[in-house]
Amino acid sequence: FYYSKPAEGTRTHHVHVCADGHDQVPELLLFPQYLRERPDVADAYARLKRRTLEDGHCINTEYMAAKHEWVRATVLDALAHFGKPNRRATNGDGRRDQ
Repeated sequence: FYYSKPAEGTRTHHVHVCADGHDQVPELLLFPQYLRERPDVADAYARLKRRTLEDGHCINTEYMAAKHEWVRATVLDALAHFGKPNRRATNGDGRRDQ
């Protein structure tokens, strides 16, 4: 689950809550760590975010959709960088690998 708390037009909280062992936990923790370790990737992400807003994707769902492919690819890079498996991989027929 994702929660945010706006106060006077400014988001003051940004929280992801997952059950222990949920597939997204490594992704949510390692993506920002990867950006901190790789300033070149962080800069590319900042440029993508600015360009996405400049292209008029101001509605949150549009903004997220416009960034999705880049973020997903970078999450996979982060998992590989830290030696973590992609736990959401499928086996080609839409079912997750066991």
